[in-house]
Amino acid sequence: MVVHRPVWLGPLPCYLHLPSGYDSHGELSDLATEAGCAIVSVEHRLGFGHPFPVALEDCYSALMWLLDNAALLELDATRLAVGGAREGADLAAALPLLIKERGGPAISLQVLELPTLTPEPGADLAGLPPALIAVGEADSGRAAAERYARRLTKAGVPSTLHRLGPDSFAALPWRIELARTLRAAHVATRLPA
Repeated sequence: MVVHRPVWLGPLPCYLHLPSGYDSHGELSDLATEAGCAIVSVEHRLGFGHPFPVALEDCYSALMWLLDNAALLELDATRLAVGGAREGADLAAALPLLIKERGGPAISLQVLELPTLTPEPGADLAGLPPALIAVGEADSGRAAAERYARRLTKAGVPSTLHRLGPDSFAALPWRIELARTLRAAHVATRLPA
């Protein structure tokens, strides 16, 4: 578990980041500062030899540990979001469903960055947290992610879909939107003057 924090003190809202193996800790530290929240990146078992739902249970256990230790980590457990990229995004889509099934805790936002959603969650999506979803124009998971966004909207869950272009400059508006949305989703705290 790695905690990325802005330089200011105090209990911070938390974004539980579920990594995919392609994540940059430098980018997460920058995002923590831009969004005004702590980003907690947790390890989970991925790949062959660990069939579903092993990784999902790892993420749920990490979330519960995080909530149990929020005071020690100087986190505000009442302001919590989950998200990830690629495989991490798939887990971030499944985690709110598991949380809903188990009766909590409350999540204010789910961030799905380039999800594959294979297989797509088939459960009732009503009552899930709002979703911020980014898909690549040529990404193999684009159609499934767009269907999932439509299903969320149909279930009454606010959903924002971003289509990213093929070059790295296209990701900049997404990063700005991600930081802005984390702030607005009761995940961000009052920033120092």
